[in-house]
Amino acid sequence: MKITRCLKIRLYPTDDQKVLFAKIFGCRRFVYNKYVEQREQFYNENIKNKNLSDKEKKQVYKLFKYKTEKELKAEFNFLSEVPSTALQQARGDAEEAYKQFFSGKKGKPHFQKKTGWQSFRLTMLCAKPVQEFNQTVMLPVIKEVKYRNSHLPKWFKQKGVEYKNITVSKTPSNKYFASICCVYNSAEKEKSYSGSDSQAIGLDFSPKHCYIDSNNNNAPNYIPVKQRLHKKIAHLQRELARRGLKRDGNNKPINDKDGNLIIVGSKNREKTRLKLARLEEHIANKRRDYIEKETLRLVTSYEVIGLETLNIKGLMKSKNKEGKKIKHRNARNYADVSWSKFNDTLNWKSNFHNCFVVNADRWFASSQLCNGCGYKFSGTKDLNCREWVCPQCGEVHNRDHNAALNLRNNAISFIKELNSTVGTTGDYILVYACGEVGCRKTETSMKQEEINASCFKESNVA
Repeated sequence: MKITRCLKIRLYPTDDQKVLFAKIFGCRRFVYNKYVEQREQFYNENIKNKNLSDKEKKQVYKLFKYKTEKELKAEFNFLSEVPSTALQQARGDAEEAYKQFFSGKKGKPHFQKKTGWQSFRLTMLCAKPVQEFNQTVMLPVIKEVKYRNSHLPKWFKQKGVEYKNITVSKTPSNKYFASICCVYNSAEKEKSYSGSDSQAIGLDFSPKHCYIDSNNNNAPNYIPVKQRLHKKIAHLQRELARRGLKRDGNNKPINDKDGNLIIVGSKNREKTRLKLARLEEHIANKRRDYIEKETLRLVTSYEVIGLETLNIKGLMKSKNKEGKKIKHRNARNYADVSWSKFNDTLNWKSNFHNCFVVNADRWFASSQLCNGCGYKFSGTKDLNCREWVCPQCGEVHNRDHNAALNLRNNAISFIKELNSTVGTTGDYILVYACGEVGCRKTETSMKQEEINASCFKESNVA
């Protein structure tokens, strides 16, 4: 099967190369914003404030014609100083952003700013863009750029790897990176489940410990880094907001016509901005490093992993006594775990190991069901209920441990059902407890209840 993978390495460009990078960043952003401007102008002139049906709007949108790169180069001479492929990719990114917007997957595209994350993408690569012996990356027009990396991964060195494109990016902390997109063939690994309960585990989300597993253990060595550094972050944010403001003779900040503070910038403001950017980058790197190591440990240690599918953004919201939406008191901890990234990384790495990942349906009541008899106790809808006694069998349950056991049993029952109908497969399968394979449908009803019933019967027999 074909696998698409990226190798990200840090670049160390010279001063002249940094100037050229800045030009390409600016031109790429200019072309992207021009496309967005043309779309906005076309919408205001032909569609806005006109009672048109959806079919009529589609017909009108077909008449839209954008300015090509050649036309823009003829109008703006500075665009000729950068690689043409970077400009073409910028227009492609803008088109893709509008496709995502019209399909309802993402929000409306907006103008990109000069500050913050900057990037451009290049194609037309040479046969070997990375020269390991002299630690350089060959880029079109820019030529050789130094990088630092102790060793390249084995999959990158193997024969038959196709190099599709290179994305050069600059972080807010003024670091340069190159992400090389590759496609290569890999042998399909056969997956099988031995049937042992010790080779299966269920993971229940926990904002404090990342997760609680079915063995009643927390995620090992998990540290909520951002929560520990929140005072330092707040201090730098206040300092950044205070510096670089335009002030009058009495040293008071001046507002514009709209009432917003006027920022003129200063060297001290830039120093504070860099400190804050480096701290945020450090936190993100610590979180990413933990997710990579912990997911690798899980897929190599277990054959079946049961997870729950959560709407973290919805959990972060709450309502006050007046009914207004506010942030949940635990919202920062919910976001700091980065459960979606953890889930995606676990699914991806199971592709290369003998491990099935079963994502339970979003409406699967893992916390409300008794893992022994299957009784549904609705009292656990209150998050303050951490322990409860099953009225049917009398067993005392810890909320998180019971949910993890239900997720584990649910995953085992589904894998056994899958193997009995399909047989052992070598393909990467993303399976859900709703009974769908590779699909995030939120159906529960009878099919979900049948799977749950079989799960509880098997656990009781065992």
